[in-house]
Amino acid sequence: RLWLGWLDSRREEQAIEARANLEALDDPAATTAVVQVLDDVTDPWVYGELLRVLGRLDHPDAVRKLVDVSLYDSSVDLRELALDLLTRNGRRVPILPYVRALKNADNKVVNRAGKALALIGDPEAVSPLIDALTTEHKYKVQTGNPGGINAGMVNGSGGFSMGGDGPKIITKALDNPAVLQALTKLTGEHNLEYDESAWRSWFVNQQERALSSARRDK
Repeated sequence: RLWLGWLDSRREEQAIEARANLEALDDPAATTAVVQVLDDVTDPWVYGELLRVLGRLDHPDAVRKLVDVSLYDSSVDLRELALDLLTRNGRRVPILPYVRALKNADNKVVNRAGKALALIGDPEAVSPLIDALTTEHKYKVQTGNPGGINAGMVNGSGGFSMGGDGPKIITKALDNPAVLQALTKLTGEHNLEYDESAWRSWFVNQQERALSSARRDK
């Protein structure tokens, strides 16, 4: 915490020492402390520097924090930084948190998960990605005067409803471009678009071919 106070110090030598100490920090035992400090940091630049520290620490809690930031942080720059730190240098990244995020109520989170799974490149993600090509999301719609439109937003880009009084909840089915891009990258298939049935048939066919090949090799 002392180093954090020095990062934006007016005394240049203190700021330089603080940055050098952070850049040299590579002990996994420091992970818990860094994660705890992150919870109290509000300055985006300092937050990013601490994320870079976590990116060097070989510890499950460091990975969990980076995954969380990559999915849920409000800053696009910090989300991109966390994802880059996770996927650079061939680091093994668990796909389960991202697979779970494919079912998130927020459509933006679904697409962030799809982007991450494309970068991780684990073929085990193919089946859940197929399930998430198109997902349903609920939106609160505020209607005004009878016959009027007053669209609100909940969990992403909103829908709209006509007529009636008071808020309504509507459900919209949304295609997920980042999920499709992930499937295309992981499978090499470019022509199936958002046709979930076609993707599922392709997947089953691939499984059957792999099983047949394994039997022949015995």
